[in-house]
Amino acid sequence: MVLSLPEGAETDLLQHSDRIMASLNLLRYLFIKDKEDDNKTCVWTELYKIESNFLKPLHTGLNMSRAHYEAEIKRKKENKKAEPHSSKQPLTQLITKAKMSGITKDMELQALHSALFTFDLMESVLARVEELIENKGCN
Repeated sequence: MVLSLPEGAETDLLQHSDRIMASLNLLRYLFIKDKEDDNKTCVWTELYKIESNFLKPLHTGLNMSRAHYEAEIKRKKENKKAEPHSSKQPLTQLITKAKMSGITKDMELQALHSALFTFDLMESVLARVEELIENKGCN
């Protein structure tokens, strides 16, 4: 269960980021410590399942999530540029919106960039896991 994504590639990677990172780090550790010849943990025997249920969907999910968040950042930046020119809303409506949301456009952009950073971290550890698999557990 630890080495799977609840909704496959469509899993919300940010919501599950702690568990995903823990799973990736566990795999990395096992592939470093338990060489294919030893296979004490049976991680090498189960590799095909791990790849099909976790690693491949994670790759796909990372690509989809990154594309989504990059598009959202682009959209927000374009809206931010267009906003001063198209602000035909009454001042009271603008003030109400600002009070209701409690988050500025810059804060939204910062959160989106933070999500991309989280994806970068996942991708980095995933790349190391795949490298270890490719080298069959050699350091």
